[in-house]
Amino acid sequence: MRIGIYNEPSSGGIGGTEVSVAVLAEALSRQHEVEIIHHKPSMDLKRMSEISHTDLQAVRMRYVTGRPYSFGTGHNPVRRYKSARLWQADLSEPYDLFINFPHGYPPFCHARLGALVVLFPFHNRPHNDSINESGGSSVWRRLANTYNEWEWRSRLNSYQI
Repeated sequence: MRIGIYNEPSSGGIGGTEVSVAVLAEALSRQHEVEIIHHKPSMDLKRMSEISHTDLQAVRMRYVTGRPYSFGTGHNPVRRYKSARLWQADLSEPYDLFINFPHGYPPFCHARLGALVVLFPFHNRPHNDSINESGGSSVWRRLANTYNEWEWRSRLNSYQI
């Protein structure tokens, strides 16, 4: 089985998330093809191995650039949903199992099976600030918030675990 473990690093150095990812990657690499996906240029397998006291020789690293997502953009729900589904789809598409350790909003999972590991849920569900700040009608705000709630549930429901 091809497994991708996404480590969305926080702004700090290597810490608890990276150790958790390394331990999981080591265990899964005994029977599966495992790749750690990240967007932190200073992170490499050698350093992760040293800090976590793991053997990551059978694990590969895949560096991707971070792409922030702006919730609440656009008024067309079909275009917004397509945009949300496509945002970082390449992170999970190549894998049979995608395990996501996010610090921010999780992208939709496009792998056959997805697991979402919630570390520190500091982010609230997205809402449409641009509509609320522009003084839009209360009906429009309710519609926008209803859509955002639905998209948020759809995003989380793309993970089976």
